[in-house]
Amino acid sequence: MRYYTNFGLALMVVLLSTAILFAQSSVNDICPKPPNVEIPQSDAMFDVQFDFPVGVGGGEGGIETDGNYIYTSMWNGAGEFQKYSIDGTWLETFTVPGSDGCRDLAYNGTYFYGSASSTTVFEMDFSTASMISTFTAPTDCRGLAYNEDEDVFYANNWSNDIVKFNIEGVMLGSFAVGPVGGGYYGLAYQSPALSGEEPFLWGYAQIGATNNELVQISLPDGTETGLYFDVSTVANTGGSLAGGLAIHEGLVAGSNTILGTAQNINIWGLELVNTALMPPIENLEATVVEDDVNLTWDAPGGEKALLGYNVYRDGNLLAYVTETEYLDSGLAPGFYEYCVTAVYDDGESLPLCVTAEIGGAPPSYIEDFETGDFTKFNWGFEGDADWIIDPSTPYEGLFSARSGEIGNSGFENTTLKITLNLDAPGVISFYKKVSCELGFDYFAFWIDDEVIDYWTGEEDWSFEQFDVPEGLHTFKWTYQKDFDLSVGEDAAWLDNIVFPGAAINLNPIENLEATVADDDVNLTWDSPSGEKALLGYNVYRDGYVLDYTTETEYLDSDLAQGVYEYCVTAVYDEGESGPVCTTVEIGIYNLGGTVFANGEPIDEGFAYLYKMDGNQIVDVFASFISDYGYYD
Repeated sequence: MRYYTNFGLALMVVLLSTAILFAQSSVNDICPKPPNVEIPQSDAMFDVQFDFPVGVGGGEGGIETDGNYIYTSMWNGAGEFQKYSIDGTWLETFTVPGSDGCRDLAYNGTYFYGSASSTTVFEMDFSTASMISTFTAPTDCRGLAYNEDEDVFYANNWSNDIVKFNIEGVMLGSFAVGPVGGGYYGLAYQSPALSGEEPFLWGYAQIGATNNELVQISLPDGTETGLYFDVSTVANTGGSLAGGLAIHEGLVAGSNTILGTAQNINIWGLELVNTALMPPIENLEATVVEDDVNLTWDAPGGEKALLGYNVYRDGNLLAYVTETEYLDSGLAPGFYEYCVTAVYDDGESLPLCVTAEIGGAPPSYIEDFETGDFTKFNWGFEGDADWIIDPSTPYEGLFSARSGEIGNSGFENTTLKITLNLDAPGVISFYKKVSCELGFDYFAFWIDDEVIDYWTGEEDWSFEQFDVPEGLHTFKWTYQKDFDLSVGEDAAWLDNIVFPGAAINLNPIENLEATVADDDVNLTWDSPSGEKALLGYNVYRDGYVLDYTTETEYLDSDLAQGVYEYCVTAVYDEGESGPVCTTVEIGIYNLGGTVFANGEPIDEGFAYLYKMDGNQIVDVFASFISDYGYYD
């Protein structure tokens, strides 16, 4: 249960830290459990149009514009709103009665809409500072956007599903957030009239390095496009958090603007680049020859004037070229992701990507679960349920490994693990898939006692790889739930695990038993399975080597009273297997009987026992008391 102890504690520390932050910054409306994910940043493709400080602060969270003025809501107020001119001049505070605690805002050309992160949506006339009506939405509404093409709304609360509904409150569809986005405070709709081809939904999320991340989402399916942008890289968000979001045409002449507010700090506006008008490259291929990767691709379609191409490896810019090929030479063994974008006068297209492998691992180092069981390697299990072989969801082939079925009874977990010895540094890689409650249930990868990375929400099959130093290591994959709700398939999957090329699969001993006789411990065990030549065994007590032996038993004598952990490893020419351990107690005896105090039996504390010789006391010692008697 080490996973629960460490990872669960880490989560509690994060939540406690968030609570402290909330107490210190009560004017900010903070996501209680923001997704913790790595975010691949898009190149700077937004020019700053304006960036000015808020006029009041103290709770300015939501934002919207009608093209004449910019408005912000006071999330902790009693229906107050702030009014600004388009140039950022603060004009006034006004109140709409009944709109207390309003968060993000939306505008349909006539009225403004908002909600206090509940199912009640306010319909408001800001010109008269009046409430027109309210209606009930099918979800709690924090982020809120209006789709003028279909006369519908999109809304969600932090990382809940984004729900589509009409002004009558009828639900018309929904989709889950993620795999990157979540913790949304603001939502905004981008019409095809602005995007050129398809509609998009944008989210302003309290995630990433600065909690000011823009995420682009394709409609109607809700798939993230891969365009992510940290607003803090171009606007002065002052260390604050994402607030509301809006999109409007013509705030700056001849352009479209996506605007938002970093709560209580600033109101920013960026030029909304039309990526649909910047066609990407086509047919990217990677050819591997020894330690070289040759990339080739086709030029974008369309008639737009092209400057050239940016070539990226693992998210870092390698080169700018004008040809439709690129050679990357002298690579170390491993997996590499290459992405190529088309570069135009007005920006950069979305990337097209491919993965290449240098120095592929031999089959003996690959676990693809195609045996239909866990016998190819010396796998072990921990937690509340064992992993299983799944024939229905492979990355490739016929089988994958799936996490065991666990419930919501309180941070249950299921772990697949293996211990391997590396005679040199290497890389471990695998494909993983996750389907769970975003931000609350997690799939984590451990090396020894350290969480290397973890994932949450809905993530289809994707590739991961991590460096591993030489030596003996335990690799663990753990799926853990919190105490409430099951979302998606409530599981994690693994496939095509490639162990480091220097990994040695050294089978451990089996069936370790410890027998206690007075102050002696006799250990017995069975030899490891498999045909690998065995040298002998190392015997450990409390983490220290006691002895090396070639027998399958060991006697440890004349021990003092206490609790001891014994571990035994198998020793081979190539190294030492993982340990098998057991715990024993020495010199703790149940003396039986009942202890009374003032005529009443007691079941906890200490009793002093006296050894008598006739009328003489010859010894005194203390004893623990429990429900079962007292103990020496």
